[in-house]
Amino acid sequence: MKEAEGLRQRRQTPRVITEEPRDTVRSERTYSGRVFQVTFLSVGGVLLIPVLVLVLVLESPIQPQPFSLRDPPALEGCWAPNLKLRSAKRLYENQLQGPESITNIGDVLFSGTADGRIIKMVGPRIHTVARLGRQPCGSPEDEPTCGRPLGIRVGPNGTLFVADAYLGIFKVNPNTGEALRLVEGGQMVGGRSLAFINDLDVTRDGRRVYFTSSSSRWQRRHFLHLVMEATDDGRVLELDTQTGEVSVIMDRLRFPNGLQLLPDEESVLVSETTMARIRRIHVAGLNKGGMETFVENLPGFPDNVRRSSSGGLWVAMSSVRPSPGFSMLDFLSQRPWIKKLIFKVLSQDVLLKLVPRYSLIAEIQDGGVCVRSFHDPNGEVAAYVSEVHEYDGNLYIGSFRSPYVAKLDLNLSGPGPGPESGPESRPGQDQSLDQDQSQRGSRVRRKPVHRVLPLVVRGQTGPEPGLNLDQGQGQDRDQDQDQSQDQDQDQSQTESGLNEEQKSLHRVFPLAIAKLDLRPGLGLGLDLGLDLDLSLV
Repeated sequence: MKEAEGLRQRRQTPRVITEEPRDTVRSERTYSGRVFQVTFLSVGGVLLIPVLVLVLVLESPIQPQPFSLRDPPALEGCWAPNLKLRSAKRLYENQLQGPESITNIGDVLFSGTADGRIIKMVGPRIHTVARLGRQPCGSPEDEPTCGRPLGIRVGPNGTLFVADAYLGIFKVNPNTGEALRLVEGGQMVGGRSLAFINDLDVTRDGRRVYFTSSSSRWQRRHFLHLVMEATDDGRVLELDTQTGEVSVIMDRLRFPNGLQLLPDEESVLVSETTMARIRRIHVAGLNKGGMETFVENLPGFPDNVRRSSSGGLWVAMSSVRPSPGFSMLDFLSQRPWIKKLIFKVLSQDVLLKLVPRYSLIAEIQDGGVCVRSFHDPNGEVAAYVSEVHEYDGNLYIGSFRSPYVAKLDLNLSGPGPGPESGPESRPGQDQSLDQDQSQRGSRVRRKPVHRVLPLVVRGQTGPEPGLNLDQGQGQDRDQDQDQSQDQDQDQSQTESGLNEEQKSLHRVFPLAIAKLDLRPGLGLGLDLGLDLDLSLV
């Protein structure tokens, strides 16, 4: 054999004897995979098809109406996020449930709770004043017979007026507990049922009681159905306590909730929760039966409204419309078919757990000018806020669900942003209201920068500590100036308080360290440059 021929033979590629087993393994894997896919699809189809059939066949419990909301206002200026509400203290924790509304006679606080009681809080103790319904209590099924006291007010001679969502309007003697029913819940007025009585207010002479009926279709225990359905069947009604006559003042409202009678007793302010606004309804005088918007496009969904000691209005909101961020209710307002699908597969309790908690209370002046706001992101201290009752320099904060009353000391809560003339502090103010106010000879006062807003506390007028309309220029000021310059001292106190709040906010919003917006008049504003949903923080 020649040498070249031998080399060619040695260079021939030997046959790989493992090729045939490899093909066999590969074919076995492919077959197993196919079996798994067929099995998975079969089982999935068997389970999914009945679900789809049920979703299509089952009728949704709600028949939502489409409506439109304006884009939420940015959380800046007076509405800028802060942690001031976390300075509140919890009172009577786990001794009561759902103190929706709060009022006081002297130093004694009164409220209605989820177990159908009217209670008074004296020092560290809670006493039962009256029980409007009958036991058992404690479950949604029991509410119609147990009762659910919501709005509570003090009328002439220290008498309590109570709005029970199911049982009606009551007049209660706080000393003896005697309860007299003035309006029966569920009765027909104007062809529709009083299915969900909510809040009330009474004139100084006790002659007339104004109250809200949130719906003629849904009861309080199904309040989320009412919110999602957005039915405009809510009303404001008037009771003549001498004749017992009940008349409709205004109808076609979407979830009318809190109600506050204005000092002239010719009009009431009503929070229209679903629409994130507050309406002004004329109940007496030449404009009786008229209505205009008091505050439009709030950054949250308002519950009860109450007077502040400075002549403004306290508004409680247990859920906000983040901007920037994502608001579920805003998104669903024009998509009723999604609402129907949601309520076919999820219960109200499950949906409540999916709603991000964010507690916000704000003081608003006449004309819709935001004065100051207190926030508790995620509701860590004060959750599910429903009302703010001011007394003796403190805010007593009610809740429709929490097992406590929150108390916030206004003197220790730190400085708050002042009113502005920009759109962020006057969300959607109605121009017709401005014209009406100018005709009455009244105008909204805008305090200039570097002035302190007067506040009446305990019958004395003076500057509220820490409440300065200029939130600081970011400049150091000399605190050794003449002691006679009280205004400069207040300004330096404001800046020191602001620095403390910056430190707190840095711990909760660490990204905010990069850039803080401290422009004059805007207070403490966060400019993160991110689409951050603060309700989820």
